[in-house]
Amino acid sequence: MFNTLPLPVVLQRQILGARERNQLSRLWQGFNLSLLSLSDDSHRVVVLDTQCLMTGAGNWRDDRMAFYAKSPLAMA
Repeated sequence: MFNTLPLPVVLQRQILGARERNQLSRLWQGFNLSLLSLSDDSHRVVVLDTQCLMTGAGNWRDDRMAFYAKSPLAMA
């Protein structure tokens, strides 16, 4: 099982120019698209699109879990 990765805000804030931010976003989305395509080749591979989940409804991010357990997703 694999999951996509949301682009960390920390990386976005390090880049000042709009053009460079767009390039970083395109590269990151390309990486996530490559991860998603892994499930096309085998029915045994599952890829969870966490970027899609995190931008939808609900509280998926838990800062305490990210800090203490190195797991940024909320348990409930």
